[in-house]
Amino acid sequence: MAAHKAVIFDLDGTLCEYRIAPYKAFYSALEAADCANLLVAHPDIFNADNFKTQIKSVWDESTERAKQGEINLFPYGASTEGVRRLLIQAGVEDEAELSQHQQSYLEQMVSHLHFCEGAEHVVHALKERYQVGLITNGPSELQWGKINHLNIKGWFDGIIVSDDLGIRKPDPRIYETLLAELNVAPSEAAYVGDTLQYDMLGARNAGLTSVWVNQKKTYDPAFPKPDHEIKQLEELLTLFFAE
Repeated sequence: MAAHKAVIFDLDGTLCEYRIAPYKAFYSALEAADCANLLVAHPDIFNADNFKTQIKSVWDESTERAKQGEINLFPYGASTEGVRRLLIQAGVEDEAELSQHQQSYLEQMVSHLHFCEGAEHVVHALKERYQVGLITNGPSELQWGKINHLNIKGWFDGIIVSDDLGIRKPDPRIYETLLAELNVAPSEAAYVGDTLQYDMLGARNAGLTSVWVNQKKTYDPAFPKPDHEIKQLEELLTLFFAE
């Protein structure tokens, strides 16, 4: 592999992950607010299948509208917007109450946010030899909240949250912006991420070496094949320290 000067990471699913199902976090949030009666009164609305369907619908809407340049549609993220819509279906109309439930749900989710195996060790090891960056898609408040919760801002030489710029991966401009900040050419940087459609496609379009963290051992031939594929973050040390 050609010599690199920078290694840039994705956040969600690459360096960190939630260790609670969103539906369980929602239940916990309502119970903490003494609103478990809503769960009992509306089993047709508040069930795992309907929750997943609603979240997927909001996520798909967000993805499609982002392609048209509409960024930061849902300041607390797609799943939190899904929670809001479910509550409205159940008859909750007061904006303050809706906001409170959304915030409680988000707090439950973030409290169960943990590093992926090897993340801290790998990033710090690479930082001894390379510049290290972070590019993450998502609403500014949500993504910076995760970064602050994990206390990782100091790990990186540069951080970009998509909605701070108004562009998202796979748009190559988001990579180009961080590369300019690091003063590194695309050919001198690698991007590590877990999604083909955002991370790998974007890295390829921007001219970076693409490293796919494929923990699920699946590949969609609709997307360009990444330059490298790993199953665990620790494999990055073998990959890069061989340069």
